[in-house]
Amino acid sequence: DPRAENLRKTLNFGHTFGHAIESYFLTHPNKDKLLHGEAVAAGMVIACYLSSQLLDFPKKDTEEITSILIDLFPVIYLEETDFPAIIDLLKYDKKNSHGNINFVLLKNIGECKIGCRVPDTLLTEGLRYYMDFNNS
Repeated sequence: DPRAENLRKTLNFGHTFGHAIESYFLTHPNKDKLLHGEAVAAGMVIACYLSSQLLDFPKKDTEEITSILIDLFPVIYLEETDFPAIIDLLKYDKKNSHGNINFVLLKNIGECKIGCRVPDTLLTEGLRYYMDFNNS
C-alpha cells in the first residue's frame, strides 16, 4: 500500500529488504523465483539484525525470531557478489522519500519505529548475518 500511513506502515516490517531480494531473484537469470513470503521472511531477519544494531532491540529476541523464521523459511542462498545488486534495489522501495531508504525496525517486541535510515555498512552486515544461518 503506497499510501500507508502511521500505524499501518508497521506492516512493512521486513518488506524493504524482502522486496529487494525478491526483485533480484525475479530478474537474475541464474536464480530461481522466490515466493513473496520467503523473501519477506529473509527481510524480517535482516530487519531484526538492523534493529539490534541501531535501536538496541534485544539480541536474544533477534536470535529467537531468526531461529523461528529460518525453521519456517530456510535460508535463501546468496553470494557476497549478490549483495551490491540487492542493496542497489533497496532504493526503489515505495517507502523511500527524498532519496533516503526507509526501514521499519523494532525497538521492542510490538514496538516499531518507522522511517529508519541505515548506514550502508550495516546493509551488508545484515545480509551477512542472514547468510550466517546457512552455516548453522
